[in-house]
Amino acid sequence: MRQISEIVAEVGRRRERVGRVLTRPAGAGAVVRWFRIKSVQADHYVCREWDWVEEEEGAEDVMVARPHRQRRTPWDGQTVGGVEYTYSGNSVRVADDGDITEDQEIVPGFIVDDSALNDMILAAHVPGGTGVIVSGSPVMWCDLNLDGRAWARV
Repeated sequence: MRQISEIVAEVGRRRERVGRVLTRPAGAGAVVRWFRIKSVQADHYVCREWDWVEEEEGAEDVMVARPHRQRRTPWDGQTVGGVEYTYSGNSVRVADDGDITEDQEIVPGFIVDDSALNDMILAAHVPGGTGVIVSGSPVMWCDLNLDGRAWARV
């Protein structure tokens, strides 16, 4: 018959193995933060981190990538599914399928010129980058689009 000390030792070894399997690797998990939009660019926003406890914005500009379908660079002048997209601004474009031409804008629109009401976004840190480069540096944050912004006919 096994000694109690042997059983306890075996339980400890099994628990350790299970713990190694269930423990997240270093650096795993999502990092999300609130940002206040200061300006809207073609493929990103210029933002400041927002502190809800202190109700104040950070002092440093942080670049946050726009959601992929709202970026200008990948789509401007492209034809996708028979529809050609031509941009006249960072949030304004024309969609033309050869029969119908439609003016489109991102809705809801952005509020960036009123310091008390500037749009707030929740963004996730993307360790591998977002594919957006600003001034030679990769943009590491991406808007989660919780406001549900999308292109709409105007």
